Amino acid sequence: MFIWHWEPASNKSSSRTYYETTWKEWKSEPIKKPTKGSIAEMIGYTSVSFDRCWGIEDKFHFFPSGIYKTPIYNLLLYDPRIGIKFITEFINYSIDFYVKVDCEHKQSLKQIEVLLTDNSIVTHWSGSELWCAFRGSSVTHYAIECILMSLEKYLLEIANRSTQISRKNLEFIFDYLLRNSNNVAISGVLASITMAYPDEVGVAMLPILGNRENYEWDLNRALRESTTLCPMDDHISFAQEERWKSNQLPHRKSS
Repeated sequence: MFIWHWEPASNKSSSRTYYETTWKEWKSEPIKKPTKGSIAEMIGYTSVSFDRCWGIEDKFHFFPSGIYKTPIYNLLLYDPRIGIKFITEFINYSIDFYVKVDCEHKQSLKQIEVLLTDNSIVTHWSGSELWCAFRGSSVTHYAIECILMSLEKYLLEIANRSTQISRKNLEFIFDYLLRNSNNVAISGVLASITMAYPDEVGVAMLPILGNRENYEWDLNRALRESTTLCPMDDHISFAQEERWKSNQLPHRKSS
């Protein structure tokens, strides 16, 4: 059972509207095949540029990535159910898009099995670049980084409350994300929460601990921490300080 220690005062219909509008605006148009008889068809060029490989429109300028570049963090605060649902489904869509599309400089992803706490098994697309995406230290899409950074900050704040309700919320969210995600990009975030607050996460961490690859990818993530940057945002003056504070969290160098 999902229990929240507060109830938003506003109408939940606005959250649903935001959910639907953001999907429509961020999701890129289907990539069209070259027109018959066109030069592209004649030379056999069918791949797309890397920035379009994730199925996300770039017109919203997600760089530099951070929690203030999208409204996702605020959505999580205002309506956590819709926020968690949006993050899960949008990241799933983006990874599926990436797996299927023919694009330049494509990373090699593989599927792994994840054993959940009820002994059911799900499959996740995996790779070091996905695992490290929430830290902005790998090569994915800035929008994906923004979404994952927002999720991490939100979950760290829940864990920091250290109450019976917050622990129940974490248990529910961990299970929901692991059960409904198709990728380890979200698992990387959950591993971060586990390292920062192991006592608060409790048995919810077990599915993450069950795969040898997770340890390898997180070691890689920890080694990259020394080169993780906090670039200046020309449009949001306080965004750089937020990234810097996030980089200094005590558990960053742990693995």
